[in-house]
Amino acid sequence: MVQNFYDNNREKIGKKINGIPVISPQEKSKKDFIIITTTWADEVWHELTAASFKLNEDFIIMKY
Repeated sequence: MVQNFYDNNREKIGKKINGIPVISPQEKSKKDFIIITTTWADEVWHELTAASFKLNEDFIIMKY
């Protein structure tokens, strides 16, 4: 079940998409897991790893 959307764009944080809140990745709780589905996956990977998020522990990337 999707509980949040994560985005570092300050214009999107605090808004909702289909009733689901958009929050900053820094607000991620330990129990949350991020699934990245974007054409910008490499950029997002760099941002998350620079912020000490760990691939396969905190997030995965679904490339298409």
